[in-house]
Amino acid sequence: MSGTNPQRCRDPLLLGEALTQYESTHGALPGIARRVNRASFVEHLVECGIVADSMRSLSASHVDGACSDPGADSFNPLCGAVARNRRGDIEEACWLVFLAVAFGESADHGWHMATSAYRRADEAGMWDWDAVSSDTPAFRQWLGRNRYRFAGVSFGNHRKRESLSDRNGFGETVETYVWWVREQGMHADWIDSVRHRKDPFDALYRSMQGIRRFGRLARFDFLCCLESLAIIDFAPKRAYLQGATGPLVGARRLYGCPKGSWGGRPLVLDERLIELEGYLNVGFDVLEDALCEWQKQPRGSDATVCGVRSTPRSCTSAASDWGGSHLASQHAPRH
Repeated sequence: MSGTNPQRCRDPLLLGEALTQYESTHGALPGIARRVNRASFVEHLVECGIVADSMRSLSASHVDGACSDPGADSFNPLCGAVARNRRGDIEEACWLVFLAVAFGESADHGWHMATSAYRRADEAGMWDWDAVSSDTPAFRQWLGRNRYRFAGVSFGNHRKRESLSDRNGFGETVETYVWWVREQGMHADWIDSVRHRKDPFDALYRSMQGIRRFGRLARFDFLCCLESLAIIDFAPKRAYLQGATGPLVGARRLYGCPKGSWGGRPLVLDERLIELEGYLNVGFDVLEDALCEWQKQPRGSDATVCGVRSTPRSCTSAASDWGGSHLASQHAPRH
């Protein structure tokens, strides 16, 4: 199936055929030798693909409304990012995506943390990109004074170990993010600086290593969201297993390679997944997500997703894209 058209595959029958073709050339995949495991893996590929497609649908079909209005109760930072990007304000669009990823969408509290910080709770003005990037110390001071406003409110599952502590906490994450952007000048300058690289996504991913407490998963989510929302036009070319937990466990299970073995090394498995994705044609954001979810219940169960890449479910303009999938209402810790 390598070399198929760029339309991503979401058909379980075609995905099953692609796995058979891959195995006929590269050898059997021990993790899906049993029919039930194989069916479960394909199901996760399909359902994680639906999540990814809903993100792209948000960019293509979103109509400005309350969810893109920072003053509205239903404000969604990703809807706001789409609206800003359409107006040509790529700086604010990237900042809103960063806030969405850095805070995450809480299963219990939705976007409360990101939206409250963005609009300074009930104070005048907003902590938009211009305000934060021009006076980051003031933002950190504000955050310290207003930590009580976030008492009892949780970060999203991908960021569940984060805190609002000013020392080694969210304030430092924001400050080092601003430093990273300022290295090139603006977000648009970073994007332009990597556009002609052999792997633009990888160049951006690696450039963000200095952002404190914004590791492998956060960087991968951030850049995948930018791509899904059409803010950047380059996607990942591998699954970035170095530093991963859930996806790495899934890949080792799929290939039957125990931890500590040569074949179980992240870089080795990354190369194998590059070959596999060439047959599946699902996209590495989908393959990475599916491996993480599948390893939790390889014999099948209710598939779940969480984190910022599943967030269009909370935007009314994208609700129809879910088609009633049970994924729309479930969250579970991952990675």
